Amino acid sequence: MSGSAESPWRAKVSKPSGGSFDPPFVGDGDALPANAVASIRSVAGHVGIASNAMGLAVPSNGGSNDPPHRMQNLACLSARGDGVLLQLSVVPNAKRTEVDGLHDGALRVRLAAPPIDGRANEALVAWLAKSLGVAKRDVELLRGESSRRKQVAIAVSFDVAARWLDEQCRGPRVG
Repeated sequence: MSGSAESPWRAKVSKPSGGSFDPPFVGDGDALPANAVASIRSVAGHVGIASNAMGLAVPSNGGSNDPPHRMQNLACLSARGDGVLLQLSVVPNAKRTEVDGLHDGALRVRLAAPPIDGRANEALVAWLAKSLGVAKRDVELLRGESSRRKQVAIAVSFDVAARWLDEQCRGPRVG
């Protein structure tokens, strides 16, 4: 072992046709390939476990009965204490306030408010509170005050938020 230290977790794998090769090794900060993450999430969904955008396990209410789109919808939602965290991608100055699907791991919301003097943030908080059936004080903007990407904490159960998110992503758009 001169030059570089080999990982004890790395091993040569025999090929059926003879010879050997080094399998791809994930470690030391390397990310899993997208197809591996998709496979893990698929298997997790079948056993009743969902994962958020960070790949962390979060509750899933339906196990193998969950439709495939539900796992994708939950990517922007994660449990946090007694509430949830919601990742958002906000588009201000829209004709009306509505959900426009998922975008890069976040729920895209079109807001009928300009991004001036915090009006879009106020409209977002009011819309989320009304559509989730909670008070405005239960919706807190944690990150992204002056950005299109936002993180919001909402004092609502994960199950309620997951059902709402599922309805928003597949149902009629309500503003």
